[in-house]
Amino acid sequence: MYLKINLSKFQKNLDLIKKSLILSKEMGIEDKIICLCLNKRWQPIGVKSVRDAFSELVHPNCVALNIVYKKNEDGSSNFSEVEDIQAVKWSEWIELPVRECDLEIRTSKMSIRVPTIIASSKYSEIPVKTFRPTKNNIWIRDQGICQFTGRKLKKEEANTDHLIPKSRGGLNTWENMVLCHKDINSKKANKTPEEAGLKLIRKPKPMSPRLASDSIEFKNHIDWSVFLK
Repeated sequence: MYLKINLSKFQKNLDLIKKSLILSKEMGIEDKIICLCLNKRWQPIGVKSVRDAFSELVHPNCVALNIVYKKNEDGSSNFSEVEDIQAVKWSEWIELPVRECDLEIRTSKMSIRVPTIIASSKYSEIPVKTFRPTKNNIWIRDQGICQFTGRKLKKEEANTDHLIPKSRGGLNTWENMVLCHKDINSKKANKTPEEAGLKLIRKPKPMSPRLASDSIEFKNHIDWSVFLK
């Protein structure tokens, strides 16, 4: 069932939220990454700031999830047990009460709960993250190990070596770049490993792509635990 959208009312509310986000800049809440993004199958696909989450939520193809937890005997929320999950459109979201456990944005006329999980009603894929052969990614791929000696390096000891030197046409590719000790890199200079009498401990290859969900390493809100294990 599709809701009829009163665009003028929604725009007015959105304008109030934007003004409130500007006023809340001193607290920094508008840029807090506390919103988990899901696809239509409710699979994690990324994260957003409070500012971006509100911008997404006003669109008809986006809903926020209202996570309802069971209550303890003293009336407090039991965050280890979920009682219900409600997919809520923008018009309904702004009417939800702000609970003690919620963050909120205050406008001149209302308090609006900050969404912690939003989901698309159209997008069903899980994005794949690919990696460029940067200095940091070469360090990660090679696990901080010199690819000529097998020695574990400290950050300050490491350099990135081009197997075929750049001065001889070598490219900035995964297959042509390895981590090595800076002294070895200096001695190798403008030579190939064969010319310098060096042997690789393993053949360099690109980092494997990762699902976007696998790149979400931290649970920035308790609600995320429902979808991130």
